Amino acid sequence: MTIGGKKWSAYNSTSGKGFVSNPWDYGYYFTFSDAQSACPSGWHTPSKDELSVLPSKVIPKNSYVLINNKVYQINNNYGFFGSSSEANSGAIFKDGDQILCLPAAGLRNSGSGSSGDYNGGNGGDYWSTTPSGSDYGYGLYFYSGACGLNHGGYSPSVGHSVRCVQ
Repeated sequence: MTIGGKKWSAYNSTSGKGFVSNPWDYGYYFTFSDAQSACPSGWHTPSKDELSVLPSKVIPKNSYVLINNKVYQINNNYGFFGSSSEANSGAIFKDGDQILCLPAAGLRNSGSGSSGDYNGGNGGDYWSTTPSGSDYGYGLYFYSGACGLNHGGYSPSVGHSVRCVQ
């Protein structure tokens, strides 16, 4: 799907430079350093500028979406749907007739790994390749109360998901 002039992968990245097989799988949690090379050949981890397009493309409040035979209403201004008690939750971005869904994967408090330990189902955090100062990295965050770029930057040792672009 093409959002903001870039082709986004339909799935999150895995540790082996591949993609998960289910769009709602959180994928692997990468440190900032590992996120730099998380995508398969022909794809790349998005820059801050590439991620910055997404908050302006959230699906509008009071929209309805059908996911896995269940209807969800977007009841906020940030494209977020679902909750940690539901099988699917995340954010939806739309550009024309193209739709990108990012699962609310949460994060991993320390290091790369296959499981998150904070906020899964309630929010999503996705790395960019852009450093923020000498000690941090930019990323996209979303939950039911906000969607944007973390301008203060994330600690590079925290594990976040990666959604690849071309």
